[in-house]
Amino acid sequence: MADEDARVRRGATQALSKVGPDAASILGRAIADTDKEVRRRAIRGLIELGPKAVKATPSLVSKLSDPELRYAVSTVLSAIGAPAVPALTEALAHEDPRLRRDAAGALARIGPAAAQSVLQAVEHDDPRVREIAVGTLYTLAASNPQAGPALIKALTDSDHQVRRAAALGLGRVKPASKEAAAALVRVVDDPVPDVRQAAIQSLRILRQDASVVVPALVQRLIDVNPGVRENAASALRTFGPEASGAVAALTKALEEDHD
Repeated sequence: MADEDARVRRGATQALSKVGPDAASILGRAIADTDKEVRRRAIRGLIELGPKAVKATPSLVSKLSDPELRYAVSTVLSAIGAPAVPALTEALAHEDPRLRRDAAGALARIGPAAAQSVLQAVEHDDPRVREIAVGTLYTLAASNPQAGPALIKALTDSDHQVRRAAALGLGRVKPASKEAAAALVRVVDDPVPDVRQAAIQSLRILRQDASVVVPALVQRLIDVNPGVRENAASALRTFGPEASGAVAALTKALEEDHD
């Protein structure tokens, strides 16, 4: 669509959106048009086509690194779904880190159809790609038996943001498990406060294996970070009578913080 008149291009885009899959490639290129309305109509048309817009995938993936287009492109690729997975998986190896991360985000939003690619991204060299992948693993846990173990493994990642994402994700896995709680207990003393807080928050949600979890939470009542101490006290409260052995420690923590 090379007409200089934006009104003509708008009309052409509108018509192409009704043509069907054969127009997908052209609509994919139209996302980069200089006219905002042309872009909007192209995006809407591709989203309506969904998986049938697979022909636009190569053009769309190439635009993921454009800061002005990446959100729209990622949205369309997610709508295309499973047919876009191979191209997005290939994009995980692209030299542009922004493109890699947006590809990982699109794969995460596709869901179970992209499970193997998301699991592959968990092992990526780029820590931000790993963080995005790990952050969505909990949504796959019910349908993919590899997701839970991958989350637990990610708790030992060298990057603290990946560890934090893994800790938060384990608290969202249903059904709750003692295995997840045991893994989180091992990281409540992580060197990074944000990771410790994420682990404690998830332990509060899971409410599993009080005999192991409660002593670990009691230890966090004397943490150097006030946010960690607060979260530990809040988590102990959710265990109710099962945390009765923590009364003395809680009382001491209250007195010391008050002083």
